Amino acid sequence: CALDKKGVKCWGNNSYRQLNVPTLVEPIKLGTSNSYHTCAIQKNGQLKCWGYDYNKQVSSQPKLKLPVKEVTAGGNFTCALDQENVKCWGNNYYKQLNVPIMKGVKKIQAGYSHACALHSAGVTCWGDTSYKKTTPPSLSNPVNIGTGSIYSCAQDGKKFKCWGYTGYKTHSFPAFTDFRGFSLGGYFACGIDGKSIKCWGSSRSGVLSVPKLEL
Repeated sequence: CALDKKGVKCWGNNSYRQLNVPTLVEPIKLGTSNSYHTCAIQKNGQLKCWGYDYNKQVSSQPKLKLPVKEVTAGGNFTCALDQENVKCWGNNYYKQLNVPIMKGVKKIQAGYSHACALHSAGVTCWGDTSYKKTTPPSLSNPVNIGTGSIYSCAQDGKKFKCWGYTGYKTHSFPAFTDFRGFSLGGYFACGIDGKSIKCWGSSRSGVLSVPKLEL
């Protein structure tokens, strides 16, 4: 799914109605998924989700104190940052709904069965603890976070650090001369290096073959 000037547009597999975008009031931010559902924050501060709902990750949205500031869609669960704190709903098999106490949350990101938050005291992760993906390394100045299916990463000042599953070489990131940001896929990652994009990790489906871009 993508958000453009006319609203939200989704394409691809529609087996779980993940392309059936509901009526939205000026959507301003998307929370895309490591599975088959998506959420959107609207201009009025309300949240709407659609798609796969087997674990009630769409329909069991709790009462949120508006306006909602952040949303992220995990494998079978959803988390949102409202005016109070982070709230999660859906599947809780790995205790991914058991949100720890945090202050000054700035950003939240969900993997398939874990989630992480960037807050005033650093980075905290919770949920599925396998591969130590909920155990961040020492971070001196975290300014951004991301989650893949079974790993996590943070931008620590001008450095890039990852933790969790290493089997797809997601930790073997290239050298950057002008690191400006990143985004994580399920088993691969991409970063902005000045006016170019570099990707690493699993090469299946050609995801590491970055086309010529004008940035």
